[in-house]
Amino acid sequence: MIHARQVREKSIQDDQKIAALNLKLEERKVIEKAKGLLMKHHHLDEQTAFAALRKSAMQSSLSLAQVAKNLINTLESIHL
Repeated sequence: MIHARQVREKSIQDDQKIAALNLKLEERKVIEKAKGLLMKHHHLDEQTAFAALRKSAMQSSLSLAQVAKNLINTLESIHL
């Protein structure tokens, strides 16, 4: 009985870790897309584009992923 509960708890923990990793992966994809858009539209190198995203995140007190999402949404609405 105790073993079954431990297995169930471990499974729940594993599921939570997987969900967190999947979220991080999706955030990374969004950041990479935003970085690519900055590189393309503003002729920046990768390092400068990332620094611009990071600076914007720090100044706005938003996460890097949220700044990236906002940038993507803005650019996509402009270039319908």
